[in-house]
Amino acid sequence: MTSAIANMLSSIRNASLVGKESIRIGSSKLIEAITEVLYKEGYIAYYRLESVQSPKKKAVFKSIVIGIKYDKYGVPVIRYTRCISKPSVRVYRPKNDFQKLLKERYSTLVLSTHKGVMCHLDAINIGIGGEVLFEVAC
Repeated sequence: MTSAIANMLSSIRNASLVGKESIRIGSSKLIEAITEVLYKEGYIAYYRLESVQSPKKKAVFKSIVIGIKYDKYGVPVIRYTRCISKPSVRVYRPKNDFQKLLKERYSTLVLSTHKGVMCHLDAINIGIGGEVLFEVAC
């Protein structure tokens, strides 16, 4: 089984290295929540949800379009990503233990908590811990 989060991060990173404007990936509630956090933190330019109906089958497929963000020099904003929790090894941390996981100085940890998906600074302000999904840096 592959991780949808790792696939999403790889797609964003690969598209930004090639210079694409946007990408389309399969959507789920978790992917939508992660995309919302990345947008709030300024790592992506925009996102929108789309539904596509299969012509032969009566199924409706949900996808999400993510706009890749570049700085004024054309350099991708997302410089570094690292998956911390994986399907085989889950990593949970309390509220005061996030700084030990940060590899980059100006990076953001994205967490899954009982109050939803959020960045580590929001979790510290609320006073909760959770599963550390990945780290992203600009």
